[in-house]
Amino acid sequence: MRTLALLAVLAAGDEKYYLGKELIDLNDVVAMGGRTYIRARRLEGDLKIVWRFATGGKTVGVMRDGVGGRALKIGPGEEALVHSRDLFLSLDAIRDVLNARVVRETGKVVIDPRAKAGADLEPRRSALGPGDRMVDFAFPPLQGADPVQLSKHRGKRVLLVIWASWDASRGGLAEWQKIQAAHRNDDLAVVACAVGAEGVERGRACVPGNVVYATARDPHWRLVSAFGLRTFPQWVLVDEVGFVRATSDMENPSPPGPEFEEAFAKLKGDEGSKLRAWIPDEAWKARDLEKDLAKKESAALRLALSRTLFRDDPNRAAAEARKALAADPESWEAAIHVAAALWQGGKNEEGVAALKEYLGRKDIHTLVRRQKWAVEFPEKVYADVLDAEWLREQEEKERRGE
Repeated sequence: MRTLALLAVLAAGDEKYYLGKELIDLNDVVAMGGRTYIRARRLEGDLKIVWRFATGGKTVGVMRDGVGGRALKIGPGEEALVHSRDLFLSLDAIRDVLNARVVRETGKVVIDPRAKAGADLEPRRSALGPGDRMVDFAFPPLQGADPVQLSKHRGKRVLLVIWASWDASRGGLAEWQKIQAAHRNDDLAVVACAVGAEGVERGRACVPGNVVYATARDPHWRLVSAFGLRTFPQWVLVDEVGFVRATSDMENPSPPGPEFEEAFAKLKGDEGSKLRAWIPDEAWKARDLEKDLAKKESAALRLALSRTLFRDDPNRAAAEARKALAADPESWEAAIHVAAALWQGGKNEEGVAALKEYLGRKDIHTLVRRQKWAVEFPEKVYADVLDAEWLREQEEKERRGE
């Protein structure tokens, strides 16, 4: 996602701010239903967006004007994340970056005159989170023949479960089945996606026979990249129109439990949660990870090509991914693509060697090491019980260079 700079026009009496292609006049204030809104007008087309804030500047969401949307409550209320297309803006950011007091005084919004021009209001995070429009991933299935695409569940709440066949999270799939059964009257669809570049058979073998929810695989680790994952399992709760409403913490294993139930209860309880009008796709576009890659640099472009054009030609895909890795030796995404393509072509030892070489340069991603072990030591990784002590000892051994 490109960086959007804030250009402040601070002429006397002119309190207009330009964010990307939107003009925000902080005195264009609308009062509706006892709440105060700031209107942002797009400079292209007639799309109008209303930023909402509450007393004390505690923003709780964004409301669309004229296209059937509603305010999205994000976080516990202390957070201030609102969005328009791929722009993320909070009133906390306005205050902190511009030294702006966003309050009503004598009928207008007061801005501190020390506001800084050229400030960047984009939160410095790359991972998707609550308030983002969920990327419409389409993954190859673990069972059946049709791709598993999130938009096919539009109109339902979706619980996306992220796990790995080479991780202890494989033992919890039956528990997610219980979640779906418990919420069968709540329009909840469970989609479980296995992260793994080693092929379909391992993941398929982990799925219990009584599981009826959709299962898929993520061979290129797109979910790891999108959500900044470090452990499994993790979960993402997506609402009826495709917005991420809650996630697990992404840093620690998050099996089914009170955290999810609390988030789901909150989603069900939100006034107007079941929308009667759709937010059109062209209004808020998802961050297209593929296109973002292609725009950055030649290495990323080759990586995108290896994902798409050469999917049925593993040798060509591996060659293109190697070029990407050579251009960006610290890219774990490129390293995974090299291994995935090699393993797809039956070159298991070469794929393992590629990840070993990468880990020798950039040893910061434990999941890459675990993925390597899935092919290098299948008898250990796919034992009935995953030996945590062996995992620890093997990691220490490799870090010592043995």
